Amino acid sequence: MKNRLFLVTLAIILLSFNGIGQNEKFSVGIEAGPNMGVLYGNEAINGNSQLGLGFSAGAAFQYNFPKLFSIRTKLVFESEVATHDVTFYGQNGSIFFEGKSISEFNYIILPVMARITLGNQFKFFGDFGGFIGVLINNKQKYRGEGYQFPDTDNTSNMSR
Repeated sequence: MKNRLFLVTLAIILLSFNGIGQNEKFSVGIEAGPNMGVLYGNEAINGNSQLGLGFSAGAAFQYNFPKLFSIRTKLVFESEVATHDVTFYGQNGSIFFEGKSISEFNYIILPVMARITLGNQFKFFGDFGGFIGVLINNKQKYRGEGYQFPDTDNTSNMSR
């Protein structure tokens, strides 16, 4: 019974968003997709970082002014992942661990952008603006041969 009530409520909400979405003044939508990232910033990872696959998902809102201009914002959860090859050596010089270091960063991001749209049949647009991002957590994983490190949560280290 609770599932049926939830589905009916969700359908009503989605239909009302659909109605609002057709209004020429105001648009609401859901955006999601993959993203890829690399790390830069110190000698150990510069040039050694490889693309990692993450994702982004959230709700988008846009207010359209007459003709060319609109204001756009989103509330987005974004997961960014980067990897790099690592080798750790023991005290005697033998390889202790060889594999990949995987860094995962999860953010809540709120961009505010101005959009200019040009064209009639084919529309071209450009966005400009800024954003606020808050790190929710940072996890470090190591996968490879040798010692198996536990996954670590480095979030408190990132907020210093």
